[in-house]
Amino acid sequence: MKLLSTGNPKETASKEQRDEAADDWEPQRDISLGPHPKSNVRLLSNICMDLLVEYVDCVESLVGVAETIRVKLAEAVAPLFVTQYQTEVMLPDCTQLDKASLSTVLDLCDTTRLQRLILAVCGRGFTDAQATHFAAKGPWNHLISLTLGGAYCLSDEGLLKVLSTAPNLVTLSIPQGSRLTGGIEKLPGMSPQLRDLNIQDCRREHNHRKIP
Repeated sequence: MKLLSTGNPKETASKEQRDEAADDWEPQRDISLGPHPKSNVRLLSNICMDLLVEYVDCVESLVGVAETIRVKLAEAVAPLFVTQYQTEVMLPDCTQLDKASLSTVLDLCDTTRLQRLILAVCGRGFTDAQATHFAAKGPWNHLISLTLGGAYCLSDEGLLKVLSTAPNLVTLSIPQGSRLTGGIEKLPGMSPQLRDLNIQDCRREHNHRKIP
């Protein structure tokens, strides 16, 4: 029995030629030169991130965006709200700021100017290590108002380090500080100017009080 080919003779010949060319292929670059140099073309993901940062005021929602991208975006955007000439730094939602990102924000604060620092929902990034980092930049003699909302990783030791470098605090708000216990009792001696203290939902205290 003779089998008849149903394929196109031209396509069959072309395929055979390509196969022969592949067998004869040799690299055009001298392999003794080592690895090929990296391309100067930027990653598309980095270009997209730059566009998001540039037009962040147009972003209405990050619902559905992967957490890794949200963290990178938060790290890139946070410094836009802080300059060395500001007397007030207010970040109302720090949930996407990790430790490194929050340290970057603290590094941008000016010890000779900062009067008010608000870091709300900062439990993820503000730990004892960040408290130590912040204290090391001090003294913060002009700081009169400090808010560390939801700093569930901050212990008494970390809080006292911060307070030791901010002697003129008038207002201190540390709600949801679940690790804070006995350190609060030392506040009168460390912050003699303190008049307004918010320790709502801390382990031992659950109120907002005015200090006479």
